[in-house]
Amino acid sequence: MVEGYFNIDNRTDEQILEQTAALASAIRYYNEQNNVDGNWEAFFEDIYNFATKQIDHKAIGEKSQNASMPPHLALYFAFIHVFNIAKDELNRFTRRHLDYYYNNILKFAHKQEIADKVHLFLELNKKEKKATIAKGTLFDGGIDSKGKKRLYASDFDATVNKSAIGKIKTLTTQKNGNTFTFTKRDECHVTDIGIAIASPMFYLKDGKRTITLTFTEAYKPYLKSIKQIEYTTSTDWQRVETNNIEVKEKDSYQFIIMLDYGLPPMVGYNEAVHNLQLKTNNPIIRLLFSEGFSGEKDKDYKVENDVNEDNKTPIKTIVVDVEGSKDILLYNDYGKINGELPFMPYGGIPVVDKSQFIVGNNKIFNKFLERVSFNIDWKGMPSNLEIYYATYKDAFGQLTEQQKELYQSFDIYGFDKISDINFFGKCTILSLGKWDDKAIEINNNEIQIKKDGFRTINEEDTEYSHQTKSGFIKFVVSTDFGHSIYSTLLSNAMMHNAFMEQKKILNMSAGKPTTDIKLLSIPQKPYTPEIQSLSINYKATTEFNLNEHQLFSIHPFSNFEITERQSFYLPLLTPIDYPKRSKTSSESIFEKCFYITLSNIDSEGEVNIYFDICNPNTYNNKHTYSWHYFSEYRWIEMNNNRIIRDTTDGFNKSGIITFVVPQAAIDGEQVCLRLTAEATQTELLPEILNARTNCLTATFVDSNNDLSHLRQGLPQSTITKLVESKAQIKSIEQPYPSFGGKEAESDTDFYARISEQLRHKNRASSTWDYERLVLEAFPQVAFALCLAHSNMSGEKVAFSPGDVLLLVSPDTSLLPQTKKLEPKLPTAMLNEIKGFFNHISSPHSNICVSNFRYKPIRVVCNVQLTKGLSDYSFYRDKLNTDLIRFISPWVDTNISDYGNNMIYRSKNVADIYFFLENLEYIDYVVSCKIEGLYADGELEQTYTIADETILKESYEIFTSVDNHTITINENGKQI
Repeated sequence: MVEGYFNIDNRTDEQILEQTAALASAIRYYNEQNNVDGNWEAFFEDIYNFATKQIDHKAIGEKSQNASMPPHLALYFAFIHVFNIAKDELNRFTRRHLDYYYNNILKFAHKQEIADKVHLFLELNKKEKKATIAKGTLFDGGIDSKGKKRLYASDFDATVNKSAIGKIKTLTTQKNGNTFTFTKRDECHVTDIGIAIASPMFYLKDGKRTITLTFTEAYKPYLKSIKQIEYTTSTDWQRVETNNIEVKEKDSYQFIIMLDYGLPPMVGYNEAVHNLQLKTNNPIIRLLFSEGFSGEKDKDYKVENDVNEDNKTPIKTIVVDVEGSKDILLYNDYGKINGELPFMPYGGIPVVDKSQFIVGNNKIFNKFLERVSFNIDWKGMPSNLEIYYATYKDAFGQLTEQQKELYQSFDIYGFDKISDINFFGKCTILSLGKWDDKAIEINNNEIQIKKDGFRTINEEDTEYSHQTKSGFIKFVVSTDFGHSIYSTLLSNAMMHNAFMEQKKILNMSAGKPTTDIKLLSIPQKPYTPEIQSLSINYKATTEFNLNEHQLFSIHPFSNFEITERQSFYLPLLTPIDYPKRSKTSSESIFEKCFYITLSNIDSEGEVNIYFDICNPNTYNNKHTYSWHYFSEYRWIEMNNNRIIRDTTDGFNKSGIITFVVPQAAIDGEQVCLRLTAEATQTELLPEILNARTNCLTATFVDSNNDLSHLRQGLPQSTITKLVESKAQIKSIEQPYPSFGGKEAESDTDFYARISEQLRHKNRASSTWDYERLVLEAFPQVAFALCLAHSNMSGEKVAFSPGDVLLLVSPDTSLLPQTKKLEPKLPTAMLNEIKGFFNHISSPHSNICVSNFRYKPIRVVCNVQLTKGLSDYSFYRDKLNTDLIRFISPWVDTNISDYGNNMIYRSKNVADIYFFLENLEYIDYVVSCKIEGLYADGELEQTYTIADETILKESYEIFTSVDNHTITINENGKQI
């Protein structure tokens, strides 16, 4: 009954002319005397060749163009034109029958068009702070094919302001178990979250550095989830490797962090480098948490209840042990010393109780310092000073009592008692601007600093001067190395020896004995202390407090400093709870969090946020979503009154959510929002690609326009201005095509729909009904396949009596895809399709709507290019692209009917051979095979020309891999 299927008169104009010419030859012509005078051929000889029985189209064209058509022929052609009108009406009798039956008897009507919508984003002019776009405001959608302007009207009142999206992050929790680990699990994406400790004790530039952080026992379940430790360096955050971290769990919970000599220095926090928005200048150690927590389930972990009254923070103590640090400043009486070169700490001639050597660094020598020792490499120092100075004894014995009293500081018998510390001399520390020798004790070459020895904490680097108040140790030389007495002893010894030599000569001349003549030892030059290299070992310790140190909570956003005990709960340090137990099953519930910051929010009011969602989920799950805002160090849940619009359908599709931001959520023109969703471990949650503010939706207003754009949607960037411009608005952007539109039903579609509806009576009974109904109701579906007594179990189909599995694949020209080789309908549409069939199918059937599963195949071929083609790289890429389009035709959005290419029959190697050999740039195929792959890309099976089909399941569709293995043959060479 379809129009055109059968025509009563289907003759063309040429056929009518040919029949007329045949009748003209057969019918007698009677002249005016009523006598037979031949036939009627003479009347048509101008346009028809009776000898060849051919129409003279050229003559007809020339006579028509020159208006020289004979009157009788003009009348004849006029008759044909009028006759065609009657003929067309006659041939429409089947359509008129259908129209009468469908419209008048059954009262069916064509479906009307559905107006499309667009998402628009507006930007204010710089001088403006706020603008209002009233509902019904018209936007310019360009000119249609009729020359008329398309108009789109805003759907709601929208406020445009300076608000903008800051950062976007997601966090997923998953229970790890009770083992401590620093490794990152592959199955979850984790953002930076944890705590940061800033302390002046962390200025650790060099040496072997060991930092011990001791936490209270109450925080043990929380700390077991730490997966990574980092510290601030001059260029970035330095991660501490797992083998350099030790964890002790005895009476408390300790992290022992070991930094070897080669690791970068710990430096003060720099916002430009470290980018955590923290207010501190001290170095920071950051402890980041893993994707799950190993604490007890169903426990709202409020740490304050488990902390003793004396413990105001989770950290008890910080201990720093450093070996071999050269981060010290050196001075003597002559000024600053370069410690990189050998130096004389007391100068070239040390003066007892006068010459001084000053060592310090206010980052080290402060109130936290407990003990310090020196690693000294003496240059040129005799191995035994007592033996070295033994040569002084002879000459020293020749001194007079008056001379001995003059040089009484020189203790010739005291060199056997010298160590590194007393070799340096008398030690004092600079505290509160005074040198104090009572604040220290020296034991075994180690200087121990008494409590309150150094009383200050200096954050700024300070050079030593007379105004310096703290941060240095001074040594005053107390050992006389003989520099003052040396010249006296040397002259006495030399004069004595010269006299004895003269006497010896005289005695020998006189024949007298010389055995009683003894010479004195010539004293060696006194040793001047010189140091080849100097480093220190030290230990600093403190009980943690928030006055001298800082503790920060690291959130995906809004990092803040912990300053008050009453605010210090575990949820402060993490925006998520422990895994919860499902009320309906034993399966654990895991929580996914999505964080977003809004900037330039200066007052309470509405904010429209557009969420671009990519959701490949194939399960019709219902998640529990809740929104929170951050205020006064807590996440506060938003009630329904503060979410006045949500077009995302539970985050199953892209859309706009309108929030009423409370004043309490605004912190310095910034607002932090959090979305949480609960789901079982096996469920997938939507992926949020992007978010933008200052958005609205607008709907097409038909002004007798051409409606062809409703099929594909209005292209992006079509709308760029208002119909009536507003000075407050700087620009309008339409980054996405329009959506939701549908053309009015054509006659062909109307007849097909009604005829199918008369067959299935708008009830889904057979698999044929399901497939036709979904294709008719959802134009976004390119093709569908219904499997009876089946259900989707994970990634495979399971036999399930009474169930109906409907597999669908999208029209990629209407639904753009991020994964073009595996197109899928979003969960929102799958849910919509299921809801559609719930109303028209048996209540006893369980309907599952799912996307097809994709089976990747890879072509491995060797081909010979057509003679004369030598750009192997170009044609290899072209062949790869052509293979992708052949195997996965939906990647070309210009192809709308590709269902039969891919689903109703399997491909085989012969298909690939035939395809390759028909490409114009391929001469012949040397060899070809197909590799069937698992979803993870692993090889499943290889197929050759001998295999009739490539195996696949009924719920699978073949799809191409990104890159096929293509070899080009050139005269036997493989390229």
